[in-house]
Order: sequence, then structure tokens, then C-alpha cells
Amino acid sequence: YSDDHTVYMIFDESMNFSPLMGFPIHGIIGYDFFKKFILNINYTKEYIKIYDPESYTYKKCRKCYQTDLDLSNGRKRPLIKAKYKTSTGYLDVNLLLDSGSSSALWLFENSEINLKAPSDSFDDFLGTGFNGEIYGKKTKVKGLAIGDFEIKEITASFPDSLYIQGISLKSRQGSIGGSVLKRFNMIIDYPNKKITYKKNSFFDKPFHYNMSGLTIQHSGVRVLKDYNIRRSPSRPSLDFVTKDNGKISINVFKADASSFVYSLQPEYKITEVRPDSPAAIAGLLKGDKVLEVNGRASHLYKLSDMNDLFYSEEGKKITIKVERLGVVIKFTFYLKKVI
Repeated sequence: YSDDHTVYMIFDESMNFSPLMGFPIHGIIGYDFFKKFILNINYTKEYIKIYDPESYTYKKCRKCYQTDLDLSNGRKRPLIKAKYKTSTGYLDVNLLLDSGSSSALWLFENSEINLKAPSDSFDDFLGTGFNGEIYGKKTKVKGLAIGDFEIKEITASFPDSLYIQGISLKSRQGSIGGSVLKRFNMIIDYPNKKITYKKNSFFDKPFHYNMSGLTIQHSGVRVLKDYNIRRSPSRPSLDFVTKDNGKISINVFKADASSFVYSLQPEYKITEVRPDSPAAIAGLLKGDKVLEVNGRASHLYKLSDMNDLFYSEEGKKITIKVERLGVVIKFTFYLKKVI
């Protein structure tokens, strides 16, 4: 139980994270709640357990790695230590623990410690933060070591310098997100400032990135009208009648209103198209409303499942039907690796 909280109510619609995730998000729980507890985060079984530190007992674990959680100087956002593998060796980095980010790794370019984006990086939209849209470079880096655990070939983002203004590059060199953290089951001990890692079944899974160039978000709902054959006394049809003069007239029998079912379904919209990407070359544009992907109506997808299609194997065919200014257009392209 935790009491005496300051709660912030945000009414600015631009701060709505639900469209980014594709499901309702009603708020965020932060440090002021977690600081009193020990968290057991299990990504494989998909649960978070919260414990009172006075009653929690650590289990012996020979395959675990435990280290300090940096909450010094009144910091409410924990930092963890890691080693970033470059072409010339390892570089010690302090990374913000950002479990709310779906990205794997963000690194901040810093000439003083020779931290820079590899030459095979490409420009891309990185996401949306509290200060707006974030752009930068995406790439794959050789690896990241946390204790004795080394994760190889990680997708990494290097945000533009505009985004990292105001961040002390001496104390923090980047962020570690959900795509890395999900490879561990963790115990985060806020009161004692410790974190324990144990690798899980996701550990050796390869890292993927969006090969389409599309960013799609939830953008509200749309009304769908479907014919309901069970409720209709007769099916709507076309009746062809031949007249004596040889001309054919067409009589259209319309079903009554009770023969149709109206429903509200999620609507998806393209919010970014990476220049020179397969989607851009095919002709897709920012603002297009997505109606179908690979022959399946868009509202039948979860947003995460739709986006997963763009992270699959190179050469995969993507057919997408969109509505643009009231006109329905169909596009086809093939996923292509950049790095």
C-alpha cells in the first residue's frame, strides 16, 4: 500500500499515448510509487509482482547478475551500468532504465568519449516523446554487455542533438528499452537500490527493425456498414430484364435498413513515411488511412500485429489498401533491409 501521492491530470490531447500503442492508456505509474517496493518483472510469464521490502526474501540464483541501481543525487529515473561494444572495444555507458520504451537501445553521440553512430546508419523517425516527434539515425551495433551477459547485434537509435539538449552527457549516455529488457527476468529493488538480471527464453532472439519505412498509429474509429444476411428477409440483388426492343434494363432490389449492421471499429493512419523506403517508393503518403493489409481488413489487426508484419523477413510482399482524400488506392511493395 502506498499513500500521499501527487497526481497530475493531463488534458493536452497531444500527450495521449493510446494512439501510439493501439489500446487505451489511462496513466503512468512512476518512481513515487515504485520507490517503496521491490518489483519482480517476468517477461516470459508476463507479470509484475510488487513486494513489501520488509517481507521479501531473495532466492539464491547462481545464474543471476546483481548490480547497483543508480538513484543518487535525488534521481528519480534509475540508471544502470553497461558496456557498449564498438569496433575498437568496449565503452562504459550509463543508461536510463526505460521499460516503457519499445526500442532496444538509444545512444547519445558524444565526441569526448568517442561515442558516435556507425557509418551504416540511416535517417529515420524514432518516436514521439513529451517534447514532440523525435528523429535521428538507426543502425545495428555489435553488442551490449550487462555484467557477464552479452547481447549481440542490437538495433540502436542515435537521436538528433536537438532531442538531447539539457541532458548531462557525462552522467548518462543513452537509454535501454523494452526490446533489450524483455530478454531478462528482473528484480528491481528500489529501497536497496539494486537490480538483478536473469536471462530468459527471449535472450538469443534476433533483433529486427521496420523494413517498410511506415509508421502507423491508431487514429480514432470509423463506422463500418456490413450486410447481415441472417436479419434480411431477402438478399439484395440485381435483376436483369430483357425488353422487346432488345435493350436490357436493370432493376435493383435494395435491402431495408434492418438488413445492415453498423459498428465502430479502430481506424489506422500512416503518420510517417521514411524517405527512399519501400513504402515511399511505392507511393504511400503520410496521412493515408489504412483499410487493408495483405488482404485483411485493418480493423481486424491489433496495432502491434500490423506493425510486426513490417519487421519480418526481407523480401516479404506487403499489399496495403488506403483511403486518400476519399479515394481508395492499393499499393504493393517488398520489405528491404537497410543495414
